[in-house]
Amino acid sequence: MQPADREIPGFAYEVLKRVLTNDLLRATLRGRQQRLNGDEAKKLADAVLQRMGIPKEDTDESRDDIARLTAASWLGLGEQLNVPLGPATGRGKRINVTRFRMDAEGYEEIVSAQEGASGDIREVFDLSWTVSMANCSGAFELKGLTFSTLPPLLDDDSHDAMISKALFVAKQIGISGDQALKQAMLAAAGMEQSPADVPDDQVEWKARCLAMEMGGQMARGELKRVKNELLERILDVILWSGE
Repeated sequence: MQPADREIPGFAYEVLKRVLTNDLLRATLRGRQQRLNGDEAKKLADAVLQRMGIPKEDTDESRDDIARLTAASWLGLGEQLNVPLGPATGRGKRINVTRFRMDAEGYEEIVSAQEGASGDIREVFDLSWTVSMANCSGAFELKGLTFSTLPPLLDDDSHDAMISKALFVAKQIGISGDQALKQAMLAAAGMEQSPADVPDDQVEWKARCLAMEMGGQMARGELKRVKNELLERILDVILWSGE
């Protein structure tokens, strides 16, 4: 809906997002085999408009209308959205996708376009297009766009994943699981100790730094878990004592 008595014509954020989403679905895609599906196009449209600083709320502020009108012109959507005063039109939107996966040591590696989709792949989108207005034309680019395709982890899930990762790293540098957890707790408390049975010159510093980095997160996860369990027991005592 559009509030009455506006001097500047405008349209809602969702209208702009819908038109942009349809435009992205028709874009030329490189870097992966599967084309964008509807949900991905919506998320990418949100990422584009967020990068451009377009407000989502439909307010009476004229500057918000100007921002959306300007975005529509720069994105080459002026004709579809009936932007006044000679709307800018766009053509040839291109999306280049770079795909990454985290390896066993915590480093990102590029995934080929031929590999199928999976839950552990992160994708970065570079969008480019051309806009024309009368006899003028200009090229635009938005690089490094991303959105999460993974479901959010619960605290316990992410903590368990962190422990599994730390145990894997510990195994690679010759430390037992119990010893790794003990060192992680000591590291979080600022009392880190070197492994007694592993000389410094035989430990990969890359793996050691990764294990140290995970130590604090593991300890915080353990403390949070203990606190939650304690709170649940206290609530059980209070509830049962009242009956």
